Amino acid sequence: SRNGKVFEGKDSTPLEILQYATSEADSWSLAHVVPEKREVEDITPLPVTQDSPSMRPFCRFDASWKDDDARYGGGFVMEKEDGIT
Repeated sequence: SRNGKVFEGKDSTPLEILQYATSEADSWSLAHVVPEKREVEDITPLPVTQDSPSMRPFCRFDASWKDDDARYGGGFVMEKEDGIT
C-alpha cells in the first residue's frame, strides 16, 4: 500500500495490493449493509432549516504520519449536498 511504501519502505506486489483492496472492499460492504426498514406509525418529516448540515458541502479527510519522519500522507474529498464529489 502507499502508506506502507512511504512510511515503512515496504514494497508490495500487485497481487498483494489487489488482495488487500478486495478484502477492504468486502469489509466496507459488510459494514454498510442497510437493515430492513421497520414500519413506523407516524412518519412526520422534520422541517429543513437553512442551517441544516445536509444543505452544506461535506468534507471527508484523512492523514497519516510518523513522529520520526518529516513526510506525511493526507487527502480529502468534498461532496456537495447531492453527493457529487
